[in-house]
Amino acid sequence: MILFEMPSWRLHAKWGDLVIGFHSEEIDEIIDKSEGHDSGRYDVEALKTQLATVSSQFGVKGELYYILHHILDRFEDRLEGEVTRLIKDVIYGEYDMRDRLGDWL
Repeated sequence: MILFEMPSWRLHAKWGDLVIGFHSEEIDEIIDKSEGHDSGRYDVEALKTQLATVSSQFGVKGELYYILHHILDRFEDRLEGEVTRLIKDVIYGEYDMRDRLGDWL
């Protein structure tokens, strides 16, 4: 069950500009389209190759943006997992709203 899609490049760019003062669609493409989607998160060799490319073309700001892109994608993964778990708990009766919300109800 997919509840969320990966953050769009527009969102990556927005956070890149806010946090680093930099974004690059070329870096987004390196991460999402070369060597398999997000391969740098799972494959050390892909990470080394991609980061070396980013570093040589964009320097430190590019490296920071590369890392931020992966952090945002990972955040989305975690959020989707937590929301999915919560929905399953509620649907299958393993989640008692009164226990979780206490005085709010």
